[in-house]
Amino acid sequence: MKKITILSVLIFAICSLSSCIQKILLKKVGAFDKSATTKEITNGDKTIVFVPMHHVGKQEFYNDVRQKIDSLQKNGYIIYYEGTNRI
Repeated sequence: MKKITILSVLIFAICSLSSCIQKILLKKVGAFDKSATTKEITNGDKTIVFVPMHHVGKQEFYNDVRQKIDSLQKNGYIIYYEGTNRI
């Protein structure tokens, strides 16, 4: 009887911790962000604006990315982005 209780407590603890760890990792990669950050790199002559991207996130984040890219294009920036082939 004791083995079953200890085993069930251990399983519960592992499940609880894995849930917490998943949430911490998702937060760390920015999955809960509602807006995108930008980083500028310049040599004085030319400027690169980098928009860090992740592939798991809220719709507000991707709407903000779209708005920032549109704004950069209107200011004459050339946009390079990751792409995938769609079937």
